[in-house]
Amino acid sequence: MVTLGNMHKHHRKILVNVGNKLRTIRQEKAKLTIGSCAKLSGVSKGNISKVENGKGDFGLITLYKICWTLGVEPSSVLPAFLR
Repeated sequence: MVTLGNMHKHHRKILVNVGNKLRTIRQEKAKLTIGSCAKLSGVSKGNISKVENGKGDFGLITLYKICWTLGVEPSSVLPAFLR
């Protein structure tokens, strides 16, 4: 159960998990570099790197742009309890 006290830790785990999934899809399925993904998605290389490394919050539009570029549904990279 997520409590107010451990919400930050839980939030960080979600971001890292989503980022790891996106990186794996980008590298193994889509076979794209961060640079080519950035050009195709309109999301900067720096922001893609931050998302993939779980280094900060990102908006829903950013998630959709990256997922669209990778050819996956955004829900496929989210933990099951968020779907």
